[in-house]
Amino acid sequence: MTDPSTDPMTDTSQQASIPVIRHERPRLYRPADDPGFRFEAPADPVRRRILSKLLADCELYAGQRPWRRVPCRAHSPHPNHQLYLTFYTAMQATALIENYAFAWRLTSDPRWLGRARAWLRAAAGWDHDDHVEEHFYTANRYMHAFAFALDLMDEVLPDAEKRQVRDCLAGLMERWWPYVDERRHNTAGGHHTVVDYGHFGVAAVHLLGEHPRAETWLQGVIDRFRGAILPNGCGPGGEPIDGPTFWGFENLWLLHFADALRNVTGIDLLGEAPARLRLPLNWFRAHWTAARKIPDQLYYPPNANILLGGQLNVNSPVLLRLAQEAGDGRLRDVALSDPRLGRLLRFGMGVKGSTAECMISYGPYAYCYYDPAFRPTRARRVTTLAGRFDMYTGRFAVMRSGHDPDAAMLCVSGYDGGLAASFMDLHVHWAGSPLLQTISAFEAQPVRCGSLPCVGGQNENVAKLGGLKRTKDWQRLRVYSRRTEHEYWVSRGDYPILLVALRRRPRGVRVVKEGVSHIRLRGGDALQYDAEPWFRANGGRLRIRFRLRGRANSPRVLFNAGNGVGGHFGTGVNTFALFVDTDGRLCFSVQSQNSNLVTVYAPGTVGVGAWHEAQIAWDGFNRRGAKPWMEIALDGKSNRLDDPAVFGEMGRDSQGLASRKEPRTFYARPNTALAFGGSIQTPGVTADCDLSLIDLHCPGRRRLTVDPAVGLGPETGGGELAYKLNPVDLLGLEGDRARLGAGSREVELISVFGSGLTMRKEEVPYAPPGLAAGSLVSFLPDATEPSTRLVAGAAADVLVLAFCGRTSKARVTRKDDRFRLSAGGRAYSFEVSQGRGGILRLRLGPK
Repeated sequence: MTDPSTDPMTDTSQQASIPVIRHERPRLYRPADDPGFRFEAPADPVRRRILSKLLADCELYAGQRPWRRVPCRAHSPHPNHQLYLTFYTAMQATALIENYAFAWRLTSDPRWLGRARAWLRAAAGWDHDDHVEEHFYTANRYMHAFAFALDLMDEVLPDAEKRQVRDCLAGLMERWWPYVDERRHNTAGGHHTVVDYGHFGVAAVHLLGEHPRAETWLQGVIDRFRGAILPNGCGPGGEPIDGPTFWGFENLWLLHFADALRNVTGIDLLGEAPARLRLPLNWFRAHWTAARKIPDQLYYPPNANILLGGQLNVNSPVLLRLAQEAGDGRLRDVALSDPRLGRLLRFGMGVKGSTAECMISYGPYAYCYYDPAFRPTRARRVTTLAGRFDMYTGRFAVMRSGHDPDAAMLCVSGYDGGLAASFMDLHVHWAGSPLLQTISAFEAQPVRCGSLPCVGGQNENVAKLGGLKRTKDWQRLRVYSRRTEHEYWVSRGDYPILLVALRRRPRGVRVVKEGVSHIRLRGGDALQYDAEPWFRANGGRLRIRFRLRGRANSPRVLFNAGNGVGGHFGTGVNTFALFVDTDGRLCFSVQSQNSNLVTVYAPGTVGVGAWHEAQIAWDGFNRRGAKPWMEIALDGKSNRLDDPAVFGEMGRDSQGLASRKEPRTFYARPNTALAFGGSIQTPGVTADCDLSLIDLHCPGRRRLTVDPAVGLGPETGGGELAYKLNPVDLLGLEGDRARLGAGSREVELISVFGSGLTMRKEEVPYAPPGLAAGSLVSFLPDATEPSTRLVAGAAADVLVLAFCGRTSKARVTRKDDRFRLSAGGRAYSFEVSQGRGGILRLRLGPK
């Protein structure tokens, strides 16, 4: 691979000046059939419709006056509160600026000129510094909107206003240029790269010929696009590598910059990498549910018409442009079927202490992308029935029973255990309507809670997707989790059958009574205990006696609460971990709800094969005005950390901003079970060890003492094997069957196989998802109401469930380790394996 620092394509010292082919403004964007940038009134019905939608939003917000300042909540108990106050203020302000400026350009209506100027002046006058925690992904939204509006309104803005906004824009770019320059040759190219570099790049294009550093700034962005965003911006199947919800956004920011660059300089980045525009359509085809009719709704629930990602209203402008570039008339028609094409994309989320709503301006780009002269140039492409897609959070798979609108679709979202866009989730779509949904639950924070297995009450968040097999009649996917293995089967045909098979992994736990009584852990297993009776994050003490066995190249966890091990792997928020690092040092780390990682190290090192005693203690967490501290001791030698600056994020905070003049309160609230001798879910950090004592004491909680001579105590790692399912519409529950609604269809959920089968429902209280979690408020109707969940459980080690259409008249018979399932005039017989290998085996021959 060529070293970017010596590649003439990326070595800017060897490149000529960037050309400028258009000096007259406007010059950044234009309608598809308007090479002269005249912005004449639309003559075709599609653009008239898009413009009417855009103007409807202008009218909707016409009475709102700009805020005087960005709200400040320096000591909020809610995670990332100030960060999101600043972010959502910017999101609404910039969306309105873009909408008003474009509306004026097309209509010459002085009202929209006045509104655009008012919001521009206000936003340029707000604080744009670390004090309000304005991160790059907030600042770059201002960069794009300021450039967009200044370009469209150039001839009518007074010089003083232009100077105010341009000075603010240049100041933002000066502030963030070191960040851009330092990473210009980094090869990562997903959404979080293109959102930063794309918006910064649009502003640099706008300033060409006006600011002495604009060309330098622009070249840095071009370097990152050529070296990372174009070749690595999506996966080989067109998947958005930062997570499925980013499909529309990452491609929109790409088009924003590429179009502006081509219009002003003639440099055609998209022409250099034509596959970058074609590949994302493969992902869209696999996840589009072929909904017959899409209602006009302000907010759409997840999976309404696109699996996993944003719904059609989130993706339609980008889909319109990509389909036209590919000559795909069918997907262009899908984009144009969006009843909200041209409206603001409103997320339905706000922040406590503010009236701002997160939103993005879509109308101007949908208008410019529509090409009235388009003619399809390719035959209709048939999507494969099953496929897998790789993203940095894990692998995803989609399986279909067919291509017709009545088909069933099953999707499994994997999660590898790192930074999370989502955890493990099973989604089922039936005849164009969602059967299952994600819900907002505390147990899944910082993400939404999907349908997934659990053992002893602990969700199996981690799921690594294995083989995907296709036959004439079936598709089968294998998945591996911390304590379980699962399989998913989808039949082809008019009466689809979906099977979910779950099997408990053998435990690697044994009590040894010879010599020093101890618990022997192997094979990546760990002891698991409910957190609520024993653990309190505010303060407590833990004493643990342990012996490591064998060698390891990764940290070895002895105690863990939360989804991750701070500094190594996991969600990056709300974790406790005691572990032996790769250098043999014993570490106690806590990561706060704001991602602030605090670690204290014990004196000395841990030897393999020798017994050691570790003690940790902590206090002062989660209380305003308290003085947090942490202690760790190894074999009687201790260290203590109580520096307020470390806990309070003085200097540079966890976002890299110098936002504090006094320490921030340290909040950390894990939301998982407790693990001893390994991690609760995080893979790769659990190694073989022996435990001879666990003694956990937290004020206000019962004391947990585990003495191997007595047993494992209230250990839950061998508890109930269950599958949690979140139905969109639970119509009824009787015995081992439930009736679920999917639009106008009824689907039966049947407990097919397992000893001691039960099916029950439970109410799950609302808890907001997201890294900002409790800082956010939802504008969606009934969003904060509890959710109804189904829990299908088994007392033994295998559980098999089936989804069948009600009209298929499904019947099940069981005998020993076999079952026979009849539905829609066809019958299938399966053998169930209680041991290794596949869980289900389809029996051939007479049924």
